[in-house]
Amino acid sequence: MMVSQRVMNVTLGVNVIAWGVLGLATSPAADRWTVVRIAVSLLHFVVGTLLITRANVVRHGEPRELLHALPSIVAGGFAFKCSPDPGSWPGYAEVVFAVATVFAAVSLIRLGRNFAVLPALRSVTSTGPYAWVRHPAYAGEVVMAWACWLAGPNWVGGVAVILLVPFLAARILAEERVLTNSLEYQSYAESVPWRLVRGVW
Repeated sequence: MMVSQRVMNVTLGVNVIAWGVLGLATSPAADRWTVVRIAVSLLHFVVGTLLITRANVVRHGEPRELLHALPSIVAGGFAFKCSPDPGSWPGYAEVVFAVATVFAAVSLIRLGRNFAVLPALRSVTSTGPYAWVRHPAYAGEVVMAWACWLAGPNWVGGVAVILLVPFLAARILAEERVLTNSLEYQSYAESVPWRLVRGVW
């Protein structure tokens, strides 16, 4: 028997929220209440809540769209793994990371029930940050990854940050191949031509 979308969403959401709580609870005392650790847990809470409350999928992406989305997820996670312990981040890197995290979180909250991790069509969000660019949460993610490298520059983390940009571009194009099945999204894309950075792309 297939698991319903609702059960799957709740299960995933509860797990993501639990990761955020465990991240705080199991961190060394020096890292626990840092800006970075709190920001990461906040993002876990937002994503987990959105997974629990999101609408059912209207159309799933094809396997190739799903495969195009995965490298950016890995590169973003790797950029964070290559950063120093949260307790040793310099203040300027913490500020950049916190601002980018808040921007990404606000973008995701505005996405609301249309939230997705992998390419899928639900409905279209066109207000808030989505009135400026079509994928503002990803813009926040790029800045978060850059802040990770800024906190403790190293060549491995630098490669992850550099690769994140083309990987995210591939993910965005994969998502849009699914989203353009919606006439509403086609109209939205005409009114908001910029995908990631206004005036650039």
